[in-house]
Formats: sequence, C-alpha cells, structure tokens
Amino acid sequence: MRGEVKLEVAKERKAFLAQFHSLIGSWTGKLPNLRDIFRPEEIELLLAESVEFNPAFKASGLIQFLIRAGYKDEAKVVDKDGGNNVRVTAVHHAARRGYMHRSYLINDLFVIYERFDVNYSDENGYTHFHVACESGCDYVVKKFLEHGQDPDCRLARNNESSIVDPPLHMALVNGCSKVVGLLLRHGADPNLAVGDGSTPLHLVCRKANQASVFAKMLFEICDERGPGLKVDAQDKLGNTPFHLALRYDNKKLFEPLLRRMSDPNLADVEGLTPLHIICQKFSNDDYLRMFFRMNDDYKRLVRVNAQDSAGNTPLHLALSDGRMAVSKLLMERGADPNVANRDGVTPLHLICQMDESDSLMEKLYEICDGAERKVQANAWDNCNRTPLAWAVARFLPKTVGLLLDRGADLSYFEFPSEAQFDEASRLWRHYQTRLGQAALLTVERLQREDYRLDRSDALTLMRLLKRHEMFKKPFKPEVGRLCRKWALEFSLMLTRYRLPILCCDIILDYLEDDDIYYFKRSTSSLGEDLQVDFSLDFFSLFFFSSKDLQQHWEQGMEREEKYRVSPELRHTAFNVKFQANKGGCVLKLRSDDNSIVDRDTIGSSTPWISKIARWLGGGRG
Repeated sequence: MRGEVKLEVAKERKAFLAQFHSLIGSWTGKLPNLRDIFRPEEIELLLAESVEFNPAFKASGLIQFLIRAGYKDEAKVVDKDGGNNVRVTAVHHAARRGYMHRSYLINDLFVIYERFDVNYSDENGYTHFHVACESGCDYVVKKFLEHGQDPDCRLARNNESSIVDPPLHMALVNGCSKVVGLLLRHGADPNLAVGDGSTPLHLVCRKANQASVFAKMLFEICDERGPGLKVDAQDKLGNTPFHLALRYDNKKLFEPLLRRMSDPNLADVEGLTPLHIICQKFSNDDYLRMFFRMNDDYKRLVRVNAQDSAGNTPLHLALSDGRMAVSKLLMERGADPNVANRDGVTPLHLICQMDESDSLMEKLYEICDGAERKVQANAWDNCNRTPLAWAVARFLPKTVGLLLDRGADLSYFEFPSEAQFDEASRLWRHYQTRLGQAALLTVERLQREDYRLDRSDALTLMRLLKRHEMFKKPFKPEVGRLCRKWALEFSLMLTRYRLPILCCDIILDYLEDDDIYYFKRSTSSLGEDLQVDFSLDFFSLFFFSSKDLQQHWEQGMEREEKYRVSPELRHTAFNVKFQANKGGCVLKLRSDDNSIVDRDTIGSSTPWISKIARWLGGGRG
C-alpha cells in the first residue's frame, strides 16, 4: 500500500490517507512500528492532513492508532534559551480547525507531542501552551508550568508579528476554570491588557455565563498573592470592568466591584460614567440606591451632575427613558434640573415631555425648595422651545398649571408649531384617545393667565385635530344637539354678526363636525381684527369630560331656548341658496318678498359648500 506514493504531493497524500483511514478502522492483529514504514515528517504530514481536512472522528481514529502503535513525536532542536521553537504541528492545525472545543482530541495529540519542555509556536506566536490553555487541557497546562513555562508567554508576545492573546485571556474566554486557577497560582499577570486594552477582569465582566464564578476566583487568588488587581483599569474605549458589568447585566458582580473600586466617576470615551449607565439601563432604583449606599460607606464622592460628550447628565438619561423612580432618587441626591445638554435641553424640558410629568415636577420643586435652589422655568433650548411649550405640545394641563404657578412667563412662550405637536404625539402612548379633552383643558389653563390664541394658533390646533380624525368622533344624540347650538355662536362671531341667527342655525343643521373645521378654515381671509376665543365655542364644541356634562348641559339649555326656531318658520322665512365662484362663496339670503337681506363673502370655495348647496337646492332648506 505504501508503494511509491509521494506524500509530499497533496493529491497523492489525500488519496493515500482515505485508504489508510479505511485500513486502520478495521485493523486486527499486531500493530506495526510506523517508523519502519514512514519517515517522521511523513507522519507529520498525514496527521496535519487528517485534522485539517477530515471530520473529527476520522482524525481521532488516526490519532488513536498512532498512540496504540506507540508513536511519539521527536522534538526538534530546542532554542538554547529554552524558549519557543517555530514549528507548525498537528496541534496548531487542530486548534485552527476549531477542535479546541473537542478537548479529547487535543489531549490525545499531546500524548504524541509529549515534550513539555518545548513550546512549539507558529509564525504568529500561537504556541502549544496557548492551545492547551484555551482547550481546557489542565493536565497539559500543569505539565508545561512544571517544566518552567512562563504563564503569560511573554516571549511569544514580544514577537512583533504576534497577534495572540495571553493564555489567561484565552482560558477565560473559553470558560476553562481549572486552567484559569492554574495560571493565576503560577504567577499569570491578572492586569495584562491585550490590544483593545482589555484585562482579564474586563473579559469576566463581559461573560454571559459563570461571570461571578470567574470573578470570585480572580479576587480570591489575587487577594492571596497580595494587592495588585486593578479594578479601575480602563480599556481603549475608556470602559472599566464596572462599566462592562453594568452593560452586560452581570448583577452579581456589582457589589464586589463596588467594594474594590477607587473611583466611581471614571468616564468612557463618550463621557459616560457608571452612574450614566445605571440610569440608562435600570427602570427601578434598587441598583442606584446600592451604588449610592456603597460609595457613601467608602466615603467616595459621586458626581451626580457629570455630563457625557452630548452634555447629558444621568438625570437627562433617566428622564429620556421615562424612569420615574430613578429620576426622583437622582433629584434627592442633588441632581441639578437646570443643567443644559449640547442641544440646550434641561431636565425640566424632558419632564414636560413625560405623561406623569405633574408628579415628577411636584417632586422637583419640593426638593429644590428645600435646597433653596431656583428652577429655571423659562429656559430655551436650541430650538427656542421652553418647558411650557413642551407641556402645551403634549397637552398636559396639570403640568402647564404647575409651570405657570411657579413662574413660567408667557412673554417667553411661543405656541407650539405643527412639527412640535407631531414630535410630541410620537412621545405620547395614548395620544389620540386623550387628545380632545386634554387639549381643551390645556388651552383653558393658558387663558386663565390671559393668554389668547391667534388665528394661526387656532388653525394649527384644528389641523392637528383633523389629522387625528377627532372631528369624526361620534356623539350621543343629546350631546351632539347641545354642541350644535354652541357652534351657532361661533359662526355668528366669524361672520361679524352680519348674518341673521336663523340663517346660521339653518346652515349648521346640515353640517358635519368635519365641515365646521372647513368653515373655520375658509374664514381665515377675514380681517386680523377678528378675535377667536377658544375657551368658548368651537374648540369646546367637540370635547369635554362626562363630569362636566351636567354643567354644560344646563348652560346649553338656556342657549337652546334663546335660539329656538320652529320648523315652519325655518322653511318659509328664508330661501337659502349658495352660488360658488372662483373668488369665494357668495351667500345670498332672500326673504319671501325676494329682497336681499344680507350677503357676505365667507372665503374660498371648499367641499362642504357644494354639499350644502346640493342639500338646500333640493328643497330641504
């Protein structure tokens, strides 16, 4: 079978190895002395080919056959200094193939490569010792260490072309706890950093499994050896082990790390301190309380107003994520509500964007009053928006009231734009369901401070309501009838009271809620001297709470009685016709004697005008 096969030729070697695997799989009888058949370098080629290109079970079959046959690798010339020898072996090939997770195969290879006083290395500084450490071959690791192997493989790391991590890092990454213990007890450096600046403790804090087990081992062994574990070491991104434990949610590491750290305010390259991450990650305040308590116990000052690269304090981050309990605790610990980030946004701006802003704001003012600290209620962000503008955009009447009571100045206030209302709606989980009533209460609260909406403000609100289909909201019959009578006053006001009450009443009978919106929009060409009071008719026409219904009903009954008109009079007194033209819609009102009672141009032609014209033209007026 051996014949004239040239094992140096890959094609011939591959064909021979396939036959050889079949032969040794069914071998019976006495095992041969393989050195009588193959040269050592040929066996090396067969081993490398088998582990690199064949399934694990075939590679394992060849390795077991070599072991049973008593084959041992002969060590090459050793470096006079007892260092590493550059030689790529089947051990390297197996590790590259990923067989380090099949430790039985690597262990078997080390039966063949049994010289532990020689640490073969590839061209990148990857040695047999590295392979043993990352494969969890603790017996092999122990043998290497007993033969004087440096646990950190410094000779390999000093090689300029080396891209290999230290053995301790490899063992930690692969969860080889026995190897980790052996390396640490034989002097492995627990603070040795790799290219990205990660120390062994950084790796532990990133682990998803058994992080607490490895951390305990590191702490205990390093404590036995004496002080030296750098708990505050930062990687190239500025992360300390505690940063990583927080980010990877390794809660069991929080307390032991806090006990050993010296500086709780170290920031990463983005300016994030551990306090920033806690406030960003955890909804309840348990871990924040532990953080403050343990730093208080060790008399370490925590900078609660530290700003990251975007200018955000921990309070900014907690509020941005809606973390109420965390935000309250931060304020109790002295967080400053007036610190602005890079966008000019203060914590008060963020509070006014939250659904539960009133309770949080009450807490804020309570704390600031006790500390005699003034809250800047009129601060502008870089988009010239005040906290009050956000509270109005979110339709938070209680928050608006608190701000006004606490010194928010309406002279600094600009009514929110449609863009800000849209942005606010994305922040509100139940925006549409609460829009109408909350909007009315918010506007009424502003008007209590003598603020009046101008026409552009009113149209902004109406477009918002229209977009959210609030005009299509169904009413109970009695509520709808009452609201129609309120709309009568509004229509009179918009036409400067030049249309008779009876005419306006007839027109309103044929309008939908949606039509009244277009009616208001069509009157925008009227003079700017026309003042619109939204606390009255049009806005409150649509939305009010059930608890207010009785009061509004009683007031509405008085109005209904005042403007009551019989159907007969309504039909015979006027013949209402609409004539549309390009310049606007001319309303002609004629009495029974055909004389013109009044006329007015009420704005550009809109869909509801033609609808009314069809209805009334059909004899229903």
